[in-house]
Amino acid sequence: MSILKLLTISTLIIQNLSAFECKAFDKASLEVGGLRGSFDGYMQVGKESATKLDLKNDLDLQGSKNSIQASLQSGSKKHKFGFKATKFKYSGKKKLSKNILFNSENFAKATIVKSKLDIRWAKAKYRYVAYDSLSIGLDLNALRLKSQINETKYKKNILIPALAVDYDIPLAADLSLVTKSSLTLFGKSRYTDGYAGLAYKMPFQNCSSLHIGYQASSFKINTSKLKSKLNYKGLYAGVRVKF
Repeated sequence: MSILKLLTISTLIIQNLSAFECKAFDKASLEVGGLRGSFDGYMQVGKESATKLDLKNDLDLQGSKNSIQASLQSGSKKHKFGFKATKFKYSGKKKLSKNILFNSENFAKATIVKSKLDIRWAKAKYRYVAYDSLSIGLDLNALRLKSQINETKYKKNILIPALAVDYDIPLAADLSLVTKSSLTLFGKSRYTDGYAGLAYKMPFQNCSSLHIGYQASSFKINTSKLKSKLNYKGLYAGVRVKF
């Protein structure tokens, strides 16, 4: 599904939701959008002797060009609580250029392997509105990774906290620049996330806005059995309704 089609469907749904009167202080909002970008990284599954696999060069993992993202936010004038969910799905088929060891299973050079990587990313958010345009707070990221090479599978659930800063800069009456950043400062597993884009208040609904921007996210995971770095960067487009 293209981002344009997704936005059309999202707009129709959100237009119906926008029939509700906008509340004071912007108590709640729902946003639905699509991501279109590129993905890379590596994964090492198993003991120290396991092979460090480049997800593109070694396994030729390719993802669907578009991923859906949905977020919900509620709270008071000063305190905001939110939840965001994103899903990425990748698959590939490759003739191995070397011997590899994945989750205690050996795969010989020249073997043709089919690989999969499913990532489900949920984020719980808290923001304190320090000023009209500046919010600071915490993110708790929950990742569920499911990887597979032929019939050999591996699954891992990971929690990664992060500090967050959101900043909105008004540019015109109906237009603003939106920036969001998150960063993990401690722990074996780390997370960074950045977004910058424009928010345009739609003329046909006072409570709705169109959001278009660029997002870059990176997870560095370090556990006893999994060493991985996953990077995503690309365009985002979505529609938000306040109610």
